[in-house]
Amino acid sequence: MTRVEIICLANSKKHGGRCIAGIRTDEKGWIRPIGRNDDHGALFPEDYILIDGSEPRKLSVIEIGISTPKPKPYQPENWLIETIPWRLVSHSLNQSHLRLIKNAFFQGDNLFGTTSDRIPYIQLEQYPAKSSLEIIQPVGVKWVIKNNYSGNRQIRAIFYLHNVEYDLVVTDLDWLKKLAQFDLGYYTSEDIGLPQQVKFLFTISLGVPYNGDCYKLVAAVIPYFPQ
Repeated sequence: MTRVEIICLANSKKHGGRCIAGIRTDEKGWIRPIGRNDDHGALFPEDYILIDGSEPRKLSVIEIGISTPKPKPYQPENWLIETIPWRLVSHSLNQSHLRLIKNAFFQGDNLFGTTSDRIPYIQLEQYPAKSSLEIIQPVGVKWVIKNNYSGNRQIRAIFYLHNVEYDLVVTDLDWLKKLAQFDLGYYTSEDIGLPQQVKFLFTISLGVPYNGDCYKLVAAVIPYFPQ
């Protein structure tokens, strides 16, 4: 077993459980801890509740136990967790933590190599993803609340990254709660009560296969205000 500290950069919904992911503070990059009790690796309260009874929060530093790397063609960062309680290290980030996040900003042209909102699983079987987690600085962010093809409420983010427009499903639990009171439609950040000067960091995750595709998801929405 190995104990590692991570900067939590996603706590989102996943198959009735959670997807929690972050950057290791030992400078070994992204990690997505996965559970033992779900075929897709979803985490459940017995996996992720911290010793103090709270949940991991975005931008907190937590210590977790991991045992074995479990890479998938669509998620190379997966590690199987150990059954020991997770521990809160800090709710605040120091300069070293901020540097790690800044160094992890996405620098490529297209998210996971394409401009689509999904990648066919058969393609990933042949050419496995080099990464399935990225932190980005989107621009021109707008929010869409709609019903999906199954008639279920869905929240999407429309944004630009390196002059490419993306339209991705949001799975960030905090953001889903924030927008729960709003009717179907299109919204700016001001429409939902944020100041005009707000900027965002998004954690983008490549999801598990669904109907033959792996979808790109906004797994974390992190508002900030430029200094």
